[in-house]
Amino acid sequence: MWLLGEEKRIQSLVKNTIDYFHGNSGKDEGLYLFVIVRDFMAMLEKVCKEVTDAAAAAMKLISFAFIRRGEAPHLQLPS
Repeated sequence: MWLLGEEKRIQSLVKNTIDYFHGNSGKDEGLYLFVIVRDFMAMLEKVCKEVTDAAAAAMKLISFAFIRRGEAPHLQLPS
């Protein structure tokens, strides 16, 4: 349910951005575009952090598996 609501919110933001660029928006919505970009950048930063954390956790699990079996891990953990 949360995902469906988020999808509708994002679609509304995209429509408002398109309207802004095509001149269909009112004069008072000039700064609204910056709010949209700010929100997008915040979501992008969050996703990048989650992907990085997941990759680091996976690398740690793989290296621990090698150590358990007595093999030297040849994988470098991200810093």
